[in-house]
Amino acid sequence: MRPRRKILSSPRAKWSFLSFLSVILPVFLGDALPAAAQDSEKPELATHESETTMRARSSMVLVRTVVRDSKGHPVSDLKKENFKLLDERKEQAIAYFAVEGVSPAPAAAPADASGPAALQAETPAPGAPPAPPAPQRFLALFFDDVHTKIEDLTRSRNAADRYLAAALGPTDRAGVFTASGQGILDFTGDLAKLHDALENLRPRPIDMQQVNPCPDIDEYQADQIVNHRDEVSTGVAATEIVQCIFNNDSTKSAQAQEMAFADASHVLEVSDTENGYTLRALEALVRRCMSLPGQRSIVLVSSGFLAILRRTEVSDVVDRALRANVVISALDERGLYTSPEYDAASSNAIVGPRNGQKSLLRMTANHESADVMAELAEGTGGTFFRDSNDLEAGFRQASAFPEVSYVLGFYPQNLKPDGRFHTLKVSLVQPAGLALQSRRGYFAPNKLLNSEEVAKQEIDEAVFSQQELNELRVAVHTQFFKPANAEAQLSVLARVDVRSLRFHKEAGRNRDDLTLVAALFDRNGRFIAGKQKLVELRLRDETMNRLSQTGINMKTSFDVQPGAYLVRLVLRESEDAHMSAVNQTIEIPF
Repeated sequence: MRPRRKILSSPRAKWSFLSFLSVILPVFLGDALPAAAQDSEKPELATHESETTMRARSSMVLVRTVVRDSKGHPVSDLKKENFKLLDERKEQAIAYFAVEGVSPAPAAAPADASGPAALQAETPAPGAPPAPPAPQRFLALFFDDVHTKIEDLTRSRNAADRYLAAALGPTDRAGVFTASGQGILDFTGDLAKLHDALENLRPRPIDMQQVNPCPDIDEYQADQIVNHRDEVSTGVAATEIVQCIFNNDSTKSAQAQEMAFADASHVLEVSDTENGYTLRALEALVRRCMSLPGQRSIVLVSSGFLAILRRTEVSDVVDRALRANVVISALDERGLYTSPEYDAASSNAIVGPRNGQKSLLRMTANHESADVMAELAEGTGGTFFRDSNDLEAGFRQASAFPEVSYVLGFYPQNLKPDGRFHTLKVSLVQPAGLALQSRRGYFAPNKLLNSEEVAKQEIDEAVFSQQELNELRVAVHTQFFKPANAEAQLSVLARVDVRSLRFHKEAGRNRDDLTLVAALFDRNGRFIAGKQKLVELRLRDETMNRLSQTGINMKTSFDVQPGAYLVRLVLRESEDAHMSAVNQTIEIPF
């Protein structure tokens, strides 16, 4: 019988979770297999390092649904069979169903008593000062500073300051984020820092507009002129040009129309650039929230925008937030719209019958520009606060995590990779006067992912989601060794129950592949380090019988500073794509 092999890892493997994440090291695998006869050409256990990257989406489509009764109270007792889900009016089989609320995540499953002796986590010495409470709620205030006006932003930031001063608790963390990327403050519990960050917010449009632009065209009117060739919208803009540039010379009408089209094209170009800034920054914030424990919510504070050319990006933000269990709410900082008439005090105000048409365009634009905010809130289970000047109450409502929501998942059948938008509709078998809020639809991918790409994405998303999964039986324990007052060595010990794996027979061996990922986060949910390894199992019957009693033990080590940490371990097996994801917290004293 050959001696037991000791599998050593190489530090060459790199894993890019997000653009700001550091280099990833491999997982050390120790005491994995007892002594067993092995074929030199076909070892029973082999390991391989591999690069893993974040993917845009996986094959399952998720739909978060909030159900309320006639009084607006959430309904919490519904089952999978109570729901119907339609994709392009065709009913879909619900493959995934979960009820989510504000209760804390369950603790990790205890070790199986039938296996090897349980590993005990080391605890701080008696008399050590108690650790501060770990954060349980993360609130990101995302100010769309590229679409705002100074008067709107001043009201919203002051309301946010008052709300945080009254509502931020010891286990809450808040951060200030912007579409422009300027003036950002990462999550903190320091009210003074939050106050300063809010005070420093400024409108940062991409194109500095004139005080009295002529013609005064917004994104909605520009879209009507350029993309829909709307005669009323074009006529209103041309009339403005005749009055403010050509001194009411009606013979310049044709030239004014050409100028109106050119100005509208420029407005659309600038608006698309600003929309890109906002959506990219919002997606980056969702990615930032993915690594955080507890409740994660974003409040989008904006004066509204259309994102005409970026509907796919809006859908992608919804999709990523759903997979990360991040709720996006929205607050329309314009408040109650009380100016239906075009401002006669403006130097460019239209004189004559076109004034009413301009007023109607403005009212329609005000309504349409809130559509993206509504879509983000509806699709992720959030709240859209609008048409009210009580912005402090708006922050209270928008920052509240939904009490109960239902997440439905389905695999689209015969989905063509054509990038087309698919409408979704969720309904109840017996509505009984209940109101539903859910995702409007999704875009088909431009290409279909293969099984390897789907596996990589599922692992990446599971690492950052913080949601626990229990499809495979794995016990996780943490230990630390602190030889000095500086660094400590943190060990993550995992034991996999072989009986929960789905082997298949091939050439007389029991075959399965395991991908193991261990990731380390600090108290504030910031990613510190992660390690991964692919473990190929080609077990003989006698070896598998023995491992069924002992399990497979794995060890991962991190060099860390004293402090509080969250350890996230994700295990995925290849045969049935089953996964487990476990969280462990540990406090290493100073």
